[in-house]
Amino acid sequence: MGDEATHLTPGEVRRIIGRLRGPDLMRLAALARVWAAGLRQHDADDLLNEAFDRVLSGRRPWPIDVPTPALMSQVMRSIASQGRQEDRRAPLKWTRAAGPLDAVC
Repeated sequence: MGDEATHLTPGEVRRIIGRLRGPDLMRLAALARVWAAGLRQHDADDLLNEAFDRVLSGRRPWPIDVPTPALMSQVMRSIASQGRQEDRRAPLKWTRAAGPLDAVC
């Protein structure tokens, strides 16, 4: 493979994220709402912020040939998937007013 770069550098990532404008952020927020649908512990804002954190921190490398919306959508999808797995493992919370059938329905 040689010396070819396969991922953006941290500086390149910061520049790309820093250049996002209102319409770009609105599109990303719309994607976050789609991926957050049905999550109990995360909302769309949490999802988008966590995606930015993972990308900017380098925990999620950015392949050089992947456009911003595609990368951010995939990162949010991954976070949402993890959230759904956590939701499935989380025990049901009962209240005094809830009976056994309330938890099932």
